[in-house]
Amino acid sequence: MKIKSNNNLLAGLILLSAILAACNGASSSSGNQTNITENPTLSGLAYDPLSKSVYSVDQSGVLCKLPLQNIPGSMVCNLSAPNNIIISSQIVGDNNGNIYALGSQVNSESNFILKYQTQTNTWTVNNIDIPFVMSFSKLLYRQGQLYLADPNESALYIIQLATNQLESVPDFFVPGPATIEDFDQNGNLYFSYQLNTESNFRTTTTTQVYLTPLATSGTSGTKFGTDNKNINDLVYVGNTAYACAESDFLYLPAGSSGSTNWQILTNSAESGYFSCDYITTDGSNLYYVEGQWGSENRFSNNYVSTIKIQ
Repeated sequence: MKIKSNNNLLAGLILLSAILAACNGASSSSGNQTNITENPTLSGLAYDPLSKSVYSVDQSGVLCKLPLQNIPGSMVCNLSAPNNIIISSQIVGDNNGNIYALGSQVNSESNFILKYQTQTNTWTVNNIDIPFVMSFSKLLYRQGQLYLADPNESALYIIQLATNQLESVPDFFVPGPATIEDFDQNGNLYFSYQLNTESNFRTTTTTQVYLTPLATSGTSGTKFGTDNKNINDLVYVGNTAYACAESDFLYLPAGSSGSTNWQILTNSAESGYFSCDYITTDGSNLYYVEGQWGSENRFSNNYVSTIKIQ
């Protein structure tokens, strides 16, 4: 059960509790190593080809890692950013051994760009001003730039990594606010918008995916696929979009219209687990985070599994 960024209240509360825990000294660390949380809840998933591992961030704002050779298996979350900085976004890789994230510092309103180098286990930190509260918002990387969306507005934000400068494109997403998903090979941006339908005092949530060129702003995106699925996350590879939709793994070829039904790749999941929350790829395989309820009030999703791209 993924927390979508345009429904960010719960994610913000989780992040706030992590900050309060850090203020109260609830977590212990040595250097950049933090004690492994018992049942971490993950946000996002990224693949790094140099370390041959997937990475995520847990609810305490700590970076997590799992080598491909250990998949299927559970994430280990013990890579803390320096200076009491808590990761407050999802993470993204550049395919060159760098993992990027945005962070916040305890007892401070400052925000930071974080770069973790997987080959040297070192962090680089730079200040940046983010004009909204991050709640594990999704990041994308393309050609030396980071992209993120405001979960409450329709603006697209671009971070120039060469200068650490933030630029905004107001009213970029139509409709919005939106969740950024991935780029295709031409730089067109996939984004998703949640639809809530009321019927018989019940709310049904589905997702409409759109495609829009980066150069376009303030015009409606082109619908991609039907809106009858609740999509959690999406990745584009090999002229195909693959998506997590609760327990289903979906796919749709590039160029599909808004009336084309999503195809089910598979709905098989590890026994005892029920949802595909986040997804990434190495070009040949899909890696995904699965969620599980341990009890009525206890949710965990630190388990990562894989399926082959067909």
